Amino acid sequence: MTNKMLTCGGSNLGSLVAASGGCQPPDSREQTEETGGLTPPRSLRSAFTLVELLVVIAIIGMLIALLLPAVQAAREAARRMQCTNHLKQLALACHNYHDTFGELPPYCSQRPEGSNARNNVNEIGWLVYLLPFFEQQAVYDTMSAGGTAAAVNGTTNYAPWRNDRATTAETKVEGWDTNYIPWQARFSTRTCPSDGNANQSQIANSVTGTLSYRASLGDRIIHLQHMNRWGTASADITGARATANMRGPFMRPARGLASISDGTSNTFLLSESLISNGESNSTTGDFTVKTGVALAKSSGGGLSSHSRHTVCMDALDPNFPRMFQNTNTLGSHNHKGRRWGCNGFQFSSFNTILAPNSPSCIPWKDANYIDNSAMIHSASSNHPGGANHSRADGAVTFVSNTVDATSTMPSTIPQVFAADPLDPASNRYGGSSPYGIYGAMGSINGGESASL
Repeated sequence: MTNKMLTCGGSNLGSLVAASGGCQPPDSREQTEETGGLTPPRSLRSAFTLVELLVVIAIIGMLIALLLPAVQAAREAARRMQCTNHLKQLALACHNYHDTFGELPPYCSQRPEGSNARNNVNEIGWLVYLLPFFEQQAVYDTMSAGGTAAAVNGTTNYAPWRNDRATTAETKVEGWDTNYIPWQARFSTRTCPSDGNANQSQIANSVTGTLSYRASLGDRIIHLQHMNRWGTASADITGARATANMRGPFMRPARGLASISDGTSNTFLLSESLISNGESNSTTGDFTVKTGVALAKSSGGGLSSHSRHTVCMDALDPNFPRMFQNTNTLGSHNHKGRRWGCNGFQFSSFNTILAPNSPSCIPWKDANYIDNSAMIHSASSNHPGGANHSRADGAVTFVSNTVDATSTMPSTIPQVFAADPLDPASNRYGGSSPYGIYGAMGSINGGESASL
């Protein structure tokens, strides 16, 4: 057998290879040229195993699961702080308005138009008065000038918004008019970043811009007639009858801070309230408790012929307590907060009758003016556990859902649209609030000493 030089594993071996032995594997240790020493064996491992990779992925997933709630909580805290700042800005604007005019802005403007009480309700709400006091002078100037420059179509001749009566050649300003340019103005001060419905499409189905903040009408169920002349026989919209019906800081006519005898730190001025998820008619709508408004489907009727404070609770679906009933007689309206410049109760106000995030409802629905019917409008928010409220002194307080709003009212009380509020038989209550501490924070002169 001839000797041959074989190459095995990259090494030249000068040895005879036995016919049966073949090429033997080299020693895993190699000599180094420098020292002649031996190096340790080379590792054959070059990556993670599948099991190890899955373990790493599982650990990362667990860390994300632990961190995500904290991140979400931090984001909500930032949104809540921004919402609080908006309320402070609006409260400060109210004080600046008061310094200029000696009174708070009225809840709505006054424009008498004949003997029919309904015609005396102007569509313009309290926020319009404040525009120059929180850097919206340009919007205010457009509304004050009127004319075709305020029209989307460029042809409608609008009257200045403060005119008591539009001429035959002018179109009066209405809160539902999507052709009115000022309603399309976007400014962040009027919406809460935690409200997912705040940035919905504005110019559609009479939706003219959203509003997350509402003026306090106190602890009284207010009817359309309370905002204008009382019936058709009297024009007393500035005297004792109006005062008897309005227990909150906002009313028509306007009130000054001096009228808040309970103290500005003991009286709510503004709150937040969630915006409905769209516009609808009175028979279908938003049935979610925090964003919808329960009402009867019949015109000129209501959930009850009397203004019972429990009627909103009666409208809840017993199987789904966060939803309103949808039956042949009960429905829901979803106009809440859908017109920022309108004075309709669903758009601009709240009551301190039921605790925050309680249901809102219309105990008695006006046949023609649903949004100004007798209404219980509860404050609401997406902040966990309650809603922000601004006091009349400008401070902002977070009010819990569990605040004392215990009612001492009887289950049935006289009708909200009584003939004369000065009649002791029809003036349901005076003095201290019958709705616990929360109600006391809504009244301006109830004589309560309670505070939050």
